[in-house]
Amino acid sequence: MARFYQVILLSIVLLFCGCSSNQSKRARHVKESGFLGDYSKLRPGGEKEALLVYKNPDAIWAAYDKILLDPVAYYGGSDSYPQGVTRTDLQELVNRFYYIIYKNLAEDYQMVRQPGPGTLRLRVALTSVGESSATVDTVATVAPFIVNPLRNAAGAISGESPFVGEASMEAEITDALSQEVLLAGVDRRVGARGMRSTTKRLRDVEEILWYWGETVRYRLCTLRGDENCVRPEK
Repeated sequence: MARFYQVILLSIVLLFCGCSSNQSKRARHVKESGFLGDYSKLRPGGEKEALLVYKNPDAIWAAYDKILLDPVAYYGGSDSYPQGVTRTDLQELVNRFYYIIYKNLAEDYQMVRQPGPGTLRLRVALTSVGESSATVDTVATVAPFIVNPLRNAAGAISGESPFVGEASMEAEITDALSQEVLLAGVDRRVGARGMRSTTKRLRDVEEILWYWGETVRYRLCTLRGDENCVRPEK
């Protein structure tokens, strides 16, 4: 049994070591998917921000010590599956993204399952992965829930599907009780490995997910006014 736990621990350590050098870069543009609903308050982000961002000027970030993380969804339509990607592939990606975000935020917050005082609610969706035949007006939740979001804690994306190394996402943080929007963003990133191989393109996508997971932790750290916040590598 002790040997089993040593193997699991080593796998997790290797995961973090493998994600310490992110080779993705911010894309030039991104399409709104409809996941956030209202985009009227978003503005173009700066060099260190998402492509579109909103920050509530009245938010008191230090008042929050808990986070309710909703299941991550892939928000596209049945006509917008990335080419060659199945529903199972997309479920694996959103499971992986949930784990990455959860693991990062659990370092600084109590992770809860119900709204309550001092609780932030985070909604996240992948809105594209690789090549897509999506139409602008077609939106639906492909993966609305996760049965066991931490099941891949010691694993990694297999690299069997023909993705190219790019991904888009939308995220929103609200006060869990009042539902007031405190922070929102829309972003798209492109990997650096190009078309060299399927496995490396999948690694690009995974590195993008790690970058976003580490970025949300960093943003909340700076908004709280903490010291020693660690900025993710580009």
